[in-house]
Amino acid sequence: MDLFALREKVVSDYPAYEPGPTLDELAAQGGILRATADLFRGQGGKPLRLYHHQQEAIEIARRWESYVVTTGTGSGKSLTYLIPIVDHVLRTQPEKHRVRALIVYPMNALINS
Repeated sequence: MDLFALREKVVSDYPAYEPGPTLDELAAQGGILRATADLFRGQGGKPLRLYHHQQEAIEIARRWESYVVTTGTGSGKSLTYLIPIVDHVLRTQPEKHRVRALIVYPMNALINS
């Protein structure tokens, strides 16, 4: 079997992820605090545009429901957890230094990428 031909069948472009609102838009709708949106700015202070699956995860987290995100590399999985955590901390007396979240991050996955 020609390995190059096999490789061409396996390698594919990353899918286009469905765009969602910006964090500023989500804050205006009351989904997150304005302060949360301000912390997650893009280059030059531009509002960060979410993907639809990120918006869904943030909404689920606000309802205190569990969720699992399974999507491809580069799709912003980390933000689906970090934005709700930061928003929660900002809503619950951030001046009180206490543990509100534990993040167990798969460093091996990052190394393999």
